[in-house]
Amino acid sequence: MERHHLHAQLKQMLKRGHTAEELRQSFDLPNTVINAAIETCLSEIRNEQRYQRSQQNQASYAMGL
Repeated sequence: MERHHLHAQLKQMLKRGHTAEELRQSFDLPNTVINAAIETCLSEIRNEQRYQRSQQNQASYAMGL
């Protein structure tokens, strides 16, 4: 499986609520590959959440003016 496809599939599964342990058991790949993909996905998800909070805070501030 290509890295891009693995990354996209893992990210989708994490957003659906699967745990990292479930993902490790679901894929027949070396743990280092899966761990790296999971960490990348979790990092992207955290960045997206941070961005969304920032946008929400800016919108709330603007509405309060």
